[in-house]
Amino acid sequence: MKKETAVKWVGDRYITARKVLIVPCDERHNDDDHGIVMDDNNYLKELDIMKRAIALSLLAIGLIAVSTVRAHEKVKLTGYVVDVVCAADHTKDSPEDATKFAAEHTKECALMEECVKGGYGIIADGKWYPFDAKGNTLAKALFEKTAKKDHIKATVEGMKHEGKILVEKLTDAE
Repeated sequence: MKKETAVKWVGDRYITARKVLIVPCDERHNDDDHGIVMDDNNYLKELDIMKRAIALSLLAIGLIAVSTVRAHEKVKLTGYVVDVVCAADHTKDSPEDATKFAAEHTKECALMEECVKGGYGIIADGKWYPFDAKGNTLAKALFEKTAKKDHIKATVEGMKHEGKILVEKLTDAE
């Protein structure tokens, strides 16, 4: 039998472009002819495994795409900028108490070395939203620039991701 003339294995035969060759059972091999004996059941099992693998891969890609889209939800919040160290004690407060604390938080405190190292976030509508590294840099610059001693209100724009705000823009919200 010439390999270049074999087109497809069907049952117990190779179907070729010219004629059908009958091959004895002990000589059945797959098309790549590496000496692997292949019957119809093995071929169907292999095909089924490939279909499942493709389906699972497509499902995984779909889930990753959906989670990525949902994970980066655009946000625009207005509230009081506070350092993480001070906010830690007040994130469990009622929304009114958290907002009152944040409004009274001072510029002097927010610029203390320990507070700067801890990072910043915003308390908006009584909820705490920590910033990413860029947001921390922008918040520090906002505190250094403002003439206010407390009631430092700002508007943050960015993306919400895993509980943090990926800050794109931070502006004073007089």
